[in-house]
Amino acid sequence: MDANYAGVQQRWIIVKSEHAKYRVRHSASKRFDKKVSEECKLLERSKTILFSCKVDAESH
Repeated sequence: MDANYAGVQQRWIIVKSEHAKYRVRHSASKRFDKKVSEECKLLERSKTILFSCKVDAESH
């Protein structure tokens, strides 16, 4: 891949590997699992909150 930055000609080589693909998938999977866990905790916490009326509950 050729590029030009500030008048300087550059040539780039893009390297791909199976290990890099695995790392990306693994990292994405870990982020997803963490987010799901956080959302489950929030849901469990919200189950314990008592509201005085429907409007209060919907606005929370």
